[in-house]
Amino acid sequence: KLLRDRQNDPGLIGELAAAYERLGFLESESAGPQAAVLSFTEAVRLRREIANRQSANPAATRDVAFALSRLGEAEVQAGKPKEAVAHIEEGLRLLDGSAPAFGNLRQARGHLLSRLCL
Repeated sequence: KLLRDRQNDPGLIGELAAAYERLGFLESESAGPQAAVLSFTEAVRLRREIANRQSANPAATRDVAFALSRLGEAEVQAGKPKEAVAHIEEGLRLLDGSAPAFGNLRQARGHLLSRLCL
């Protein structure tokens, strides 16, 4: 009910995305990578929803890029390297497209590139 009442609240949607990310991390250690992929996929969907509503917000774009990285990492663990590379590369493109907005782009890019080397 809370989400229905505040479905346009980016703060609440962000909290829900963060919860799916935490769940994905827990699932990768306990339930397995397939379950983690599902949770990270939902986190990406929610992060994209926020970024689409706040297109001028570079932090929202960065959050999508990092969510894609987490999804890619889970996909590597689930034996889906093709999907993992596609998602991580998409995250890199998002960061590249927002380069002027990020003071520490090199670190963010390195974080995502490290996922390709798993």
